[in-house]
Amino acid sequence: MQSGGTRTVGVLIAGALLLTGASLAFTDSPTAIQNPQAFRESITEENLRAAGLDPEKYEVDVPLHRRLSIRRETVRAGSEGTFSLGTVERTKDIIQLSLNSRGTMSFTRDFAREQGPRGLSHSESEKQTMALTQGFGGGTTAGEFSFVRDTDSANTLQGFTRSTTETAKLNLGLGRDFALSSALTTASKLNIHSSQTQKFDLALTRPGAAAAMAEFHETESTVNGNTSTVTAMAFRAPTIELSGRGTLNASHARTNSSVKGSENITSIALNAQPTDEVTFAATHVDTDRDQGVSTRVTTLNLNAKPSETVSVAASHTDTTRDVGGSDSVSSVTVNATPIEGVNVTASHTDSDRAAAADTAVTTIGSQVTVLPDTTISASFSDTDTTGVGIATLRSLTVAHTPSGGEGLGATATYTTLGNTGAHIDPTVDLKLAYTTTDQLQFTGMYHD
Repeated sequence: MQSGGTRTVGVLIAGALLLTGASLAFTDSPTAIQNPQAFRESITEENLRAAGLDPEKYEVDVPLHRRLSIRRETVRAGSEGTFSLGTVERTKDIIQLSLNSRGTMSFTRDFAREQGPRGLSHSESEKQTMALTQGFGGGTTAGEFSFVRDTDSANTLQGFTRSTTETAKLNLGLGRDFALSSALTTASKLNIHSSQTQKFDLALTRPGAAAAMAEFHETESTVNGNTSTVTAMAFRAPTIELSGRGTLNASHARTNSSVKGSENITSIALNAQPTDEVTFAATHVDTDRDQGVSTRVTTLNLNAKPSETVSVAASHTDTTRDVGGSDSVSSVTVNATPIEGVNVTASHTDSDRAAAADTAVTTIGSQVTVLPDTTISASFSDTDTTGVGIATLRSLTVAHTPSGGEGLGATATYTTLGNTGAHIDPTVDLKLAYTTTDQLQFTGMYHD
């Protein structure tokens, strides 16, 4: 009698230990409610073996007809009973039907379940997908219709969630120059809160075009009984070629939101290359908002290369707001390499701002390569700020970089800074860096 009681106690202790081990093995499993797809995908033969289980795997193919096929894949581990540690399983069913040479229909079911001992825990997730595709027409007027319905659900002791998405698409060729595409998507989700979204998309495109000539989008969302609608449309004129030396593009977009009001954006862009050495770009974007600040932004850019050693870049941006005034920024940059090893850069930027101090910045810099691994750089910068004064910065830098990236490198910089009505002492910075063959670097710095 004592021997039987001892065996019973031993079985209970062993079961408790195994139960603890099994629970720990699945501690990292994704929560079915939070991410049903990740929960299903976590149940694989490899993961079950890694958790110390001995899974069983079954695969069945049933070719009922040359147009119809059925396949089932199942992986399962654990057993049921009084001292069971629980079960975990996943089953995938795939049914495919060929309707004709251009039409197919399919149904898939992905079901996963994790059952703890004596029902102490329970998680299951299921996804069903039904898809239909049918092509029609031919040549430049060929088209295709497709419909997909996805249902994703999860059920645990902590709660339940279910989401459904239905999408119908129609693509149709309208001759050699145009194509029409449309889609209607309805999505709903049910858990602690409920939500539903319906979206309609329509676009008219041209072959090879980066964007649609005309498009329309409407989205209606309902969350806990509160409904909002957003409607957007855009029109883009065909690109106008300017004698092979430029292009002109124009577009208009309008968005109307039941929450944020309406927004209209009109843009015009000109890109030109009058000569091989000169390029010019101009854009104007007008944004009109019911809520928020309406703006008008004009940008001009000019790039020129008068010679092989000189390049010039100029830009101007003008921003006007209905609230807050306007800003204007202009800049010119000249880069020259008069001789090999010598580079000179000069730039001037003038900023006129409504909500900040106006500034004018002039910068001149040069760099001379005196040795293959040694350069000398000098720079001058003058900043004139309205209401503040002029700040002048001058610096001279000598840099030595070890060839091959290994050895001792050094950088020395001498800087002077002058401000209106203030005296600032010059500074000296010295940096030494030693790089070993193992790419380890030891650095020391000095500042005065």
